[in-house]
Amino acid sequence: MPLFGHFGDDAIYMECAQSLAAGSGYRIAGLPGRPFQTKYPPLWPAALSVLWRINPHFPDNLALATLVGWAAIPPYLALAWLTFLRWGMGRSAAWLLVFVLACNGVVLLFSTLVMADLWFSVALLACLSCAESTRGNRWALLAGVLAGAAYLIKSSALPLLISLPLCYALRRRYRCAVLAALPMLAAVAGWNFWAHLHAAHATDLVSMYYTSYFEFYRLGMNWPNFLHMLAVNLGQLYVGLSNLCMLQAGTSLLSDALSVFVLLAAISGVARLVLRSGRLHYSVFALGYISELVLWNFPPTSRLLLPVLVLLLAGVATEAGHALRALHGLSLVTLGLLGPLVFFWGISTYGAIFHGLPDTLAANRRATAGRRAAYDWIRTSTPPSATFLANDDAMLYLYTGRTAASLIVPPMLSYRGEEGPLQDHLRTLPAYARRHHLDYVLLTAGDLARENLERFRPLLTETMNQADGFVRVYHSPEAGIYASR
Repeated sequence: MPLFGHFGDDAIYMECAQSLAAGSGYRIAGLPGRPFQTKYPPLWPAALSVLWRINPHFPDNLALATLVGWAAIPPYLALAWLTFLRWGMGRSAAWLLVFVLACNGVVLLFSTLVMADLWFSVALLACLSCAESTRGNRWALLAGVLAGAAYLIKSSALPLLISLPLCYALRRRYRCAVLAALPMLAAVAGWNFWAHLHAAHATDLVSMYYTSYFEFYRLGMNWPNFLHMLAVNLGQLYVGLSNLCMLQAGTSLLSDALSVFVLLAAISGVARLVLRSGRLHYSVFALGYISELVLWNFPPTSRLLLPVLVLLLAGVATEAGHALRALHGLSLVTLGLLGPLVFFWGISTYGAIFHGLPDTLAANRRATAGRRAAYDWIRTSTPPSATFLANDDAMLYLYTGRTAASLIVPPMLSYRGEEGPLQDHLRTLPAYARRHHLDYVLLTAGDLARENLERFRPLLTETMNQADGFVRVYHSPEAGIYASR
């Protein structure tokens, strides 16, 4: 799994899973103070804890973790196929769309990781499939149970708590509305009650980031910042949806034109699909889910938009079918409309499968090898009680057993992207380490990539080289380690 740690969340999942497997409770074991994990729901780490029980040796157990990550692909494609058929698409169209899904670069990427996104999409599709059934109350209850499971995998499933009973109520199936809402309500209430009882209630930036979505959201939030965040998120929503469809918005005028064309076609197609089939659940959830992402303090990337991919494809296919019927089948007009889209999608997909993903994997293998040399030095040259400041703190803990925290960039500072304030914050790195009583600072060539702040890496190195009270004790092309004197 050469991309392990690329997104950060996967390493935190594995860190918490190790704590569960060791019988230490649902804790962030690698963070100083070992607080309870009250940010991420427990179902996915609990599933990963089985891997630690089978093989407690990291990183050897990543081989089994790779299989678990990929195992989401068959049920994901099968549920998508069933969804397309239930929406009235023919078998040929359903198989074609499943092929498009199977070749999607985002889907392929997350099949190589232990991120929760693909399994969350599986739980979501299973829930919506049960909800669309007309067979009676048992299926509504099962939909609610699966909605609760989806929420316990990722709390971003929260819109289901509204969309499930609402869609049943609109059809006057009030008993089904109650049966669907109760299991998910129990999951939401149970998790939040447990999280409240075990919350760290700390006010420092590190604790808020690691243990509370809500407290971190509130940080620096006011009306001007909220409106700025909203504008940025709306722009990122367009980019994220385009990239999810393998159209790469922003790379050329053609890609932007095709992206706008496809997204408008998807919206029109989804509306047409709902009117034709009467199936509301997926579209109403998607509306709530996208609204949730736009209002949240994290840009809606293609990764976060993955749960709506099946709906997007269905919308595009529905609109394409309508166009073909309106133009009496294939013609020069339809080829002129669809030809560039199919060609551009094919080129982008080929590039992602045979160049983009392999190149990313190879680059991460090299970077991981360099970082592992630094981790080996830490494991052999520092005491077990040593504490670190590191961008990939969970990775450092898993490889070395040393506790670590990361330099957190406040969300509104990241959204504003103003060079001066960002530089001032990053220059606090030595003081930040001393304030949190951390003994060492680890810098690597991959720092700040997730925050899209790679341009500031030289500033971090310059700051630590000039910092009073710190001395560099390890250096390689991939990493530098500074010890507090």
